[in-house]
Amino acid sequence: MTTTIEHRAVQANGITFHVATSGPSDGPPVLCLHGFPEGWMSWRPVMRQLPEARLYAPDLRGYGETPGRHE
Repeated sequence: MTTTIEHRAVQANGITFHVATSGPSDGPPVLCLHGFPEGWMSWRPVMRQLPEARLYAPDLRGYGETPGRHE
């Protein structure tokens, strides 16, 4: 089964966060926060293993496509 991963820009607290999402929009939501020094990609294997859940994997401040401060 192929997992479709979508990428979004989400505004919060004056910063534009990059968020990768997967799964059905009506699936149970799961928030996946990466550790140091990783990014959303560290959750890609989990996204494949939980196709029934709606996963949200943001790049936290200063990682991946999310800036480290207000820009």
